[in-house]
Amino acid sequence: MQLQAVPGQCVGPLQLGAPLASVMAALRSLSAEISAAASIRFIVDKQNSSNVDIVLDAPLLGICCRIHPREQTLRAIELYNFTPSSGSLLPSSEGLPAITSLSVSGHELASLRSIPTLQSVFKRLGPTYPGCFVKEKDEFILAYPGLAIIFPIPPNSIPTHDPSKVSTDLLLSTAKSQPVASRIYIFNASVSATSVSPDFLSIAEPPLLPGRAAALIHAVPGKGVTFPETGGSISFGTPAQDVLCILGTPSDIFIKTVNGGASAIGFGGSPVHGGHAVSPAIGVAAGAGNLPAVTAGGLEVQEYAIWNYFHLGMDVVMDCDDANASVARIVFHANLPTHHSFGRYVKARFRMLLSHDGDRGQLIDASSSWASVQKLSGPAPSHMVYNKAMGSSPFGGSEYFAYEGLIFEVVDGSHVASIVMFRV
Repeated sequence: MQLQAVPGQCVGPLQLGAPLASVMAALRSLSAEISAAASIRFIVDKQNSSNVDIVLDAPLLGICCRIHPREQTLRAIELYNFTPSSGSLLPSSEGLPAITSLSVSGHELASLRSIPTLQSVFKRLGPTYPGCFVKEKDEFILAYPGLAIIFPIPPNSIPTHDPSKVSTDLLLSTAKSQPVASRIYIFNASVSATSVSPDFLSIAEPPLLPGRAAALIHAVPGKGVTFPETGGSISFGTPAQDVLCILGTPSDIFIKTVNGGASAIGFGGSPVHGGHAVSPAIGVAAGAGNLPAVTAGGLEVQEYAIWNYFHLGMDVVMDCDDANASVARIVFHANLPTHHSFGRYVKARFRMLLSHDGDRGQLIDASSSWASVQKLSGPAPSHMVYNKAMGSSPFGGSEYFAYEGLIFEVVDGSHVASIVMFRV
């Protein structure tokens, strides 16, 4: 496999700032080029998923992607399988790396016939920026804007009297054998304008791509949403035609009745959600404003159309009983890794002002905990439990808590999975 890397931007199809779903799709595509059986490890901290990186590791490729936990966008790419395992310039097939040619900014850095030594990297990229020696790991970090190259340093190349004196010049002039790069990181160039510290991975924020900037949503409970970047707004009662003008064509449409019957249609005849089970939050969205009604039988049938905007992390629920369909509910999705619908939506980029007992209120977003919501809004007057896990999902069910104009779906007792807004 041949890959082109651009510091601060991308590695092949993997683009910094891309949403989680796009990163997963790109890794699957790259893995399929190597082997149909190639696996991708998904690593998440279930207890602290809002503060610890989501990690996607493809061992066969030698590519590891770190996803920002709150934004759920790609913030760093690690490459670690681009040199022959045998160290030979002409490796055997067993020692052949998945990445047979790696170029950075148009310069070939590693290939089957070119090992990325410190000297060769200097020759190709230039000795423009100083390096940094990490004593605890015996590693030397050679840094450029948006790019860090890690070189393990043999103990006999480290000055015993003062390890802090390790420098690029010293390594080039005294090392018995040239250090060879073991890992390469691509990350936001704003972190390393002149140099990189050992903790660069913990401070590198993902860049904000134009499409994500336009997806910022301001939500007002009971009233509707606005899109600051485009100036558009959607209120409850807005006609369907106006929603199309503001948001464009939905990814899919799901038809729901409050008595539990449902049917799904997709544009071009494709099934909604690829045939996956639809979240019970959709049913709650249809019945929002009268929470107990969605759990009781024998109700008058009422039909709703749920417009799915997966790339925005939201649904718009249309009341189809009117002569002209209009907005009845709006649903935001947090895309929690422990939720059965994880990966279907991107994480919604909304800001919502909550207030309680006349206070000025505070903003919440898709990363806010259920505890923080309760602190701002007080105890929920209505509560419903949905214990049945969806399909073969290993995760448990959901709880729903209703407030004036809002319903919160909570999983694991502490994480908000979705929020339903309706007119008050």
